[in-house]
Amino acid sequence: MLHRNLGVSDLVVSAVGLGCNNFSRPGTPTETLEGTKSVLDAAIDHGITLLDTAELYGDPKGGSEDLMGQALVGRRDHVILATKFGHMAGGPSGSEAWGSDGSAAYITHAVEGSLSRLRTDRIDLYQLHTPDASTPIGETLQALAGLIASGKVRFIGHSNLTAEQIREAASVASELGLPPFVSAQNEYSLMARGAEAEVLPAVRELGLGFLPYFPLHNGLLSGKYTRQGGEGRLTRQRP
Repeated sequence: MLHRNLGVSDLVVSAVGLGCNNFSRPGTPTETLEGTKSVLDAAIDHGITLLDTAELYGDPKGGSEDLMGQALVGRRDHVILATKFGHMAGGPSGSEAWGSDGSAAYITHAVEGSLSRLRTDRIDLYQLHTPDASTPIGETLQALAGLIASGKVRFIGHSNLTAEQIREAASVASELGLPPFVSAQNEYSLMARGAEAEVLPAVRELGLGFLPYFPLHNGLLSGKYTRQGGEGRLTRQRP
């Protein structure tokens, strides 16, 4: 497995990461701890170190982080844990009382929940899941800088931002003298190439690492679906 720095940062990750969205979802092989551990074992055995999840993932929300935390006991230092906070669809139970998704108040509560569920003392890559139009990006960056200073977070990233928002975040971090986002996570695959127009040029310009989500277009490009059929996430969620 190849390993590389995430953008121009010092965070070294496997070139292939594991998306952990399905962990704890009913009706999937990874609904249980046993199934989740089996997938994580296989990934680690093949040299994958980057594990990407979110407070939103799982059923109930937060279930993915919880199962991962249990499955990684004794192996935390062998992986790079990336998780996300502040999705517009909402977070774990109680998060509706934390305020706006990118606010300092929300982040303060969210990080403690993720740390607890993941059973760890630090998150390697903490990512803003979706843009929050009601919170200035400077407030978000200030809150995340505090987490970095305290050692609870090592690096920060964002997800689903437009090219304009990506450039604004970098500019504000520079103006305020705050740690910048080191990565961008957006949808990108052979079937969804919109990122090529503006997002990827912005990412290259700013030296960010790029984490494509749905790189196999929800599994459509994995080879398991044929004209005769196939069984998986697409047939369950998008028949």
